[in-house]
Amino acid sequence: MRETIGFIGAGNMGGAMIEGIAKNKLFNTIWVCDHHQENLDRLHEKYGVNTSLDEKTVALNSDVLVLSVKPKHYPKLIETIKECVKSNVIIVDIAAGVTIRDVKHYFGKDLKVIKAMPNTPALVLQAMNAISFDDLVSEEDKTCITSIFNSFGKCEVVDETMMDAITSVSG
Repeated sequence: MRETIGFIGAGNMGGAMIEGIAKNKLFNTIWVCDHHQENLDRLHEKYGVNTSLDEKTVALNSDVLVLSVKPKHYPKLIETIKECVKSNVIIVDIAAGVTIRDVKHYFGKDLKVIKAMPNTPALVLQAMNAISFDDLVSEEDKTCITSIFNSFGKCEVVDETMMDAITSVSG
């Protein structure tokens, strides 16, 4: 299992994921970046997570990095952090409409990327998550990612071509 997970974005979905992961003690360390200090303070107080207002700090320290920002922010965010991520990081993309291919394009390099569609019942740890893996992801990585998404609900592995339909049904 990987040691450190990082979140860039700690809104409703990021916060729900952090809650499930923290309660299940899946990682030794959780890093969180958000532009709202009150979100960081709340998560630090409640779960003891490490916090930063700097995306690069979280990217540098993460073995698994969850990008939990709105889709329109992906290009700028990835431009900011792309030189900071570890070479063996697993990037978790939870933005509707942003594909594995898009994420790799924004990073400009071939990284392990997971496409995931958590849904709003994650807020009460009852999500039904759809996840897709790219070809670089190992069986050990798949086990790690599956445990993350099962920590705040259940998950099902699907072909990425099904994500738009899943997003529509979940909404």
